Amino acid sequence: MQSLLIIAHGSRKKVSNNEILQLESSLRTELADHYPIVTSAFLEFAPQSIPNAIKYCVEKGATNIRVLPYFLAAGVHVTEDIPAEIKSASKQYSSLKIEILPHLGSSRNITRLIGSMLTSTGILHAI
Repeated sequence: MQSLLIIAHGSRKKVSNNEILQLESSLRTELADHYPIVTSAFLEFAPQSIPNAIKYCVEKGATNIRVLPYFLAAGVHVTEDIPAEIKSASKQYSSLKIEILPHLGSSRNITRLIGSMLTSTGILHAI
């Protein structure tokens, strides 16, 4: 069974972490046909760790986990920390396929998204 794991940095501010949980909920609804399991995890400052999220996916029946690093730039968390966590989980769950997707900011659609946000809200005209 296919699952999606969104990994974010995490924050000391609960409102920031709640934004990720809201995204998780929205994607769970939006992508239900493709990803029966959608969850999130945080690298720091929040209770849902990557190992716990992977365990959750496995307990729900996941055979394949696609990991989405919810980061705009390829910093240390994207290039080192997340891959290290996934490598460790892969050793623990040898029959589980885990794929790390490109980080959010690397999408070719990011400029279109930003442009759409700026023009649809009138912000571009105010600059």
